[in-house]
Amino acid sequence: MSRTLEEPHVTCQVWDTAGMERYRALLPHYMRQARCAVIVYDVSNRDSFDSVKNYWLDFVESCGEEGLVKVLVGNKMDVSERLRAVNTEEGAQLARSRDMLFIETSAKFELKVDDLFIAAARKVLASPRPPDLSDSLGPECPVIKLDRSRSKRNLGCFGMLRMVFK
Repeated sequence: MSRTLEEPHVTCQVWDTAGMERYRALLPHYMRQARCAVIVYDVSNRDSFDSVKNYWLDFVESCGEEGLVKVLVGNKMDVSERLRAVNTEEGAQLARSRDMLFIETSAKFELKVDDLFIAAARKVLASPRPPDLSDSLGPECPVIKLDRSRSKRNLGCFGMLRMVFK
């Protein structure tokens, strides 16, 4: 899937670890190349939110390079209010306190997933850390390519967005 922006051509490579223990040793290596970290929790699972708050955000802060754009995502926004364990304001407050973008999505119904990646790409392009344009092909129609994968794990997830600017 692709979306046109008013910026340079941007290809987003999404690496999803789904919070799995076996990938934690590799994460610092991938973090060095990442321009954006996407940290996801399940709005219907308090443990998932607590894992993000008590582990993943500190991990990102310790491994990420200066200027790393961070996005906090509350997934499963489609669940009913009675099934919610984390309300929207709580997620938004945590994001504000850590200077992060915040969005709620529904991967199941593909709600606001595109918005997430488009907002992340725009934030990276506007960030003080300049994009690597060494492979620049000159001004072209800007496109963000989205690669989605779904995770069955319901604890905090972690993904990185590597952007290639052309």
